[in-house]
Amino acid sequence: MGQANTLQAFGDLSVREDDMAVGQQLYDQALTLYQGIGDSVGLMNTNMSMHECSMGTGIKTLAILMKQRYRSLTLSLPMPIIQ
Repeated sequence: MGQANTLQAFGDLSVREDDMAVGQQLYDQALTLYQGIGDSVGLMNTNMSMHECSMGTGIKTLAILMKQRYRSLTLSLPMPIIQ
């Protein structure tokens, strides 16, 4: 999980530095690792980052897909019990 988190963080950094193409590649790599270990939260966070990156590049269809995946993953997470 550490490697996937690092890839996502570097993706975030690339996007902040306006290197959207590199950011997208790093997010793709992070997604592959998160899928491999079944980390729903990592998948959700990376999909949201990809959504924001796609909006920045004007790739609206990818942005919409990433937001839909984010919402789907959010709904699949267990709700916390508050007492």
